[in-house]
Amino acid sequence: MPTIVVSSPEAAELFLKVHDVIFAGMPKVQSVDYLTRGAKGLAFTQYGFYWRTVRKWCILHLLSASKVECFAHVRKAEMVSLVESVRKTAAEGKTLNLSQQVGKVVEVIMSRVIFGRCMDDNIEFKPLIEETVHLAGVFNLSDYVPFLAPFDLQEIKRRSKRTSNGLHAIFDKLIDEHEQGSTNTEERNSYTDFFHVMVSLLNKPMNPTDKEQYIIGRENIKAILVEMVAASFDTTTTAIEWTLSELLRHPRVMADLQQELETVVGRNRMVEESDIPKLTYLHMVVKESFRLHP
Repeated sequence: MPTIVVSSPEAAELFLKVHDVIFAGMPKVQSVDYLTRGAKGLAFTQYGFYWRTVRKWCILHLLSASKVECFAHVRKAEMVSLVESVRKTAAEGKTLNLSQQVGKVVEVIMSRVIFGRCMDDNIEFKPLIEETVHLAGVFNLSDYVPFLAPFDLQEIKRRSKRTSNGLHAIFDKLIDEHEQGSTNTEERNSYTDFFHVMVSLLNKPMNPTDKEQYIIGRENIKAILVEMVAASFDTTTTAIEWTLSELLRHPRVMADLQQELETVVGRNRMVEESDIPKLTYLHMVVKESFRLHP
């Protein structure tokens, strides 16, 4: 894999500003190639019309301010459930695995936001996502020494295929249920979830004025879902875990943060999302956590 080290502001400007389009493409990564069926998602596809269109879809139907606001009731319901679980466990004097609880809450929120439903307990979804995140970021000798790729010395190729098959089988089942009209629509009264927006584009041209340019197939939709699910699950959980860890390591900071919460919110109600802009010290804590653990 050819590598160039950019070590000066002038060189960085040439690469990232003057010739940005030329260097906008992503390198080919063996594990991602299998997980997204040939980099047909967003994060690892090459820059061009396809990338721009998928990016627009993701922002419009999942990441825009209006969509985030639509999901507020989902986040609130799950946070209330988490607080009650912590309160009950503390009252009983039992030990609580907070990382596990936070991960479960993030998983449920992600599932309801993206798929409009919670994943069935009998589906091994979380382990597959965790393996996907690991494989996408792990060092793979085959990416740097291509002639060794056929030997699969680290068994990354085998693991990537197995994980990909598991995830795509789940998504195929969800798409089949959607096409048969058997998906529960109870949670989609006030909004349309990302999955159903994507499936509605199945077998349609990306550019309506040029129907021969690119037709969205199942592999494209599943690759996009893999990336969106993996990104939303891993980054959120990791950020929360590191922030809580740093607060436990620095009791003074935790005390100051608790004081701000008591001043702004009080003790008689839960923190609402509308309170967050007023919590200046909380913003500083989160930003410092991001700085320490990028």
